[in-house]
Amino acid sequence: MDYMASYSKNIEDKVTADVFGFIADTSNIKIAVRYMLTGKDEDFIDTAIGECIKLNREKLISSVIKGKEELVASLKAVLGD
Repeated sequence: MDYMASYSKNIEDKVTADVFGFIADTSNIKIAVRYMLTGKDEDFIDTAIGECIKLNREKLISSVIKGKEELVASLKAVLGD
C-alpha cells in the first residue's frame, strides 16, 4: 500500500488524493488489527505497516504493540470518535 500513499501525495485533485490517502491508512489499520489477532512478533508489524498519510506510522506501530485499548485511543486522537 505504500504506492497508494505515495500516489496520494502527487495528485493535484484534493478529493482524489484524500481517497488514496484514506485507502492507505485504512489498509495499515487493518494490518494492525490482524497483528493483534494473530500474535505475530514486533518485527512483523514494523515490516508490514506501510507509509501513512494522516496517521503517524511510528505511533501506530507503538500503540498496536501496547494493545487494543492503546490502539483505539491513538486512532480516536487522530480520527475522532
